[in-house]
Amino acid sequence: MSADGDLALAAIQAESRPGLPAENLAKALELADDAARVGAQLVVLPECFLSGYDLGAEDLERASIELPGVASDALASLARERGIVIVVGLLERSGSQYFNTALIATPETTAMYRKTHLPKLGVDRFCTRGDIPYRPVDTPFGRVGVLICYDFRFPEPARVLALSGAEIIALPTCWPPTAGDYPTFLDRARASENRVVVVAADQCGPSSAGPYLGRSQVVAGDGEVLAEAGDGEERLLVRISGSERAAWRHVAGRPDAAGLLAERRPDLYAPITLSLQEGARP
Repeated sequence: MSADGDLALAAIQAESRPGLPAENLAKALELADDAARVGAQLVVLPECFLSGYDLGAEDLERASIELPGVASDALASLARERGIVIVVGLLERSGSQYFNTALIATPETTAMYRKTHLPKLGVDRFCTRGDIPYRPVDTPFGRVGVLICYDFRFPEPARVLALSGAEIIALPTCWPPTAGDYPTFLDRARASENRVVVVAADQCGPSSAGPYLGRSQVVAGDGEVLAEAGDGEERLLVRISGSERAAWRHVAGRPDAAGLLAERRPDLYAPITLSLQEGARP
């Protein structure tokens, strides 16, 4: 499948059980396989789905997963067997550190991304900030970038992925009940300003902060919401034509290569790379 061909995307909104990675892995494999059976090529599951997000310090060791390992091997095997790409979140253990990580399994390889912006919520309270560069993964149907939940609050990561050639951004999330601005505004803004498709897959069910928001989405490259879930378990399956994908990469009738992204003014943007202490001002 070329980057300009038709594409079927699945955002899986589901509930996982905190601290039970083997049980959650079995559920993730079943959900991804079911999505592949109805034609999905890219399957996105929620943030920390394999481990649970609503964890305390006492839960970290039993909930965390080492990479590579049993979980990544099983997901990679399914991706090869079905010819699909799977993106799923987990709590990664690496030595004495923990990371909020997304695993990306393609028919050819596996990759990972570690969440770079950490709110003082859930398992993020115990995680180390990731420093893996924002770099899309090549897949049979185009370049897929991955960010995790709170990363989308900041415009820069999505823009870096777009400038690096991402056509789709997969967004595993655990939106708390107060996070309605993400599906209402932020997903649409990041898609439209970067001309990328956004596939946001949220957790659902209870948490210590109240029920997760739900409202998983697939958003077109022009900012239109193509599908949105309610607050329970649900699979969104969206089919996008090659002509639609090509049209979203045009602004005012011109390709982005000669338009929106090329007309930026990086010479004036230096303050966004500075910390407040270095002279940038809020």
